[in-house]
Amino acid sequence: MPVDTSSLPCQGQTVCVTGAGGFIASWIVKLLLEKVDVVVDESCWSDLEFCKNTKNWYCYGKTVAEQDAWDVARKKGVDLVVVILVSVLGPLLQPTVNASIGHVLKYVTGSAKTYANSVKAYVHVRDVALPHILEFFETPSASGRYIFT
Repeated sequence: MPVDTSSLPCQGQTVCVTGAGGFIASWIVKLLLEKVDVVVDESCWSDLEFCKNTKNWYCYGKTVAEQDAWDVARKKGVDLVVVILVSVLGPLLQPTVNASIGHVLKYVTGSAKTYANSVKAYVHVRDVALPHILEFFETPSASGRYIFT
């Protein structure tokens, strides 16, 4: 069945759709990064107007809070380190399910009746905890923004 793409914001651009596992996409990104001039990294910020327009208050609040933290740190001379995370998964240390695990569990148990047409990124808790120790506790000169995916 044909799909009407006339209202998509990517009109006139190339869109690549590939497998869901990420292996091919990872290689596509790797090869594209060798050719591009602009990379989205820790120097980039969420567009607050976009967050407001899409009512993504969680993203809006986190962005404003971090920007305020950087402002206060600059004024007070504090060396601030911010870790930017996607949803964190891993073995639980408490007897209750946390929000990240609950998000995945609803699909595993069948309690989710529909699947969101979106992408969700996850990182294992050990892949977040270990760099905290190595980078931030054992490297006093650490500063800036770190993206964990």
